[in-house]
Amino acid sequence: MMVAIPMDAMSRVYHYNPCSATMFALYEVKGTRKDIRYRYVDTKLNPWEKSEGEMVRDPIMKA
Repeated sequence: MMVAIPMDAMSRVYHYNPCSATMFALYEVKGTRKDIRYRYVDTKLNPWEKSEGEMVRDPIMKA
């Protein structure tokens, strides 16, 4: 399973709306109930951040 953790511009965990985070740290989590393993995969810029929130032009969705 891949997990995306919202991060702010200072690479700290972002505690607000994940859609408004600057970037996401991606981790892969796998294993069994007794042996859970995770590994860091990559840090990706939030697609909303690249387009400055212009990805959605539907006013109903913005509301």
